[in-house]
Amino acid sequence: LNDMSSAGARGQIVRLSGSQCARGGSGAALKVTVGKKTRECQLRTPVVGASLDIKATARLFTSTPAKQQASTFVAVGLRNGGDGQYQLAVFPKKGTFQLRRDLPPDGTRTLLGKGKASSIKGVGKPNKLHLQAFSAPDGTTQVIAWVNGRKVAP
Repeated sequence: LNDMSSAGARGQIVRLSGSQCARGGSGAALKVTVGKKTRECQLRTPVVGASLDIKATARLFTSTPAKQQASTFVAVGLRNGGDGQYQLAVFPKKGTFQLRRDLPPDGTRTLLGKGKASSIKGVGKPNKLHLQAFSAPDGTTQVIAWVNGRKVAP
């Protein structure tokens, strides 16, 4: 469990990708600033495992240029490794979400779920993202996503 309550806890979150990703914060908050020419910033926790559960409160700031707000998303991801990753991306301006699976070696993206969700709050407001992945008894991976306590996928 990492509740971000100290500088040491926030320091465990490290940049995985993105050339212009600044990490900061205080109290129980982690702030990520994305540079103008950076398509996506990915940070990772030190947790590795098959059954994972991640929760984060994310906000797209109103200072984000208006032209970019519709295409900008906040996200949480799991199982980012040699077999790819699962990601819940929320677009606050549009009120939409995507549950994605990215597969190596080229990052081929498959949408496992997408749509509009009334539970998604707009720009400047906090959205509680929750993503869970676990192995089912038959060996398949089950992935479930919630936004602000409402299940959005599968």
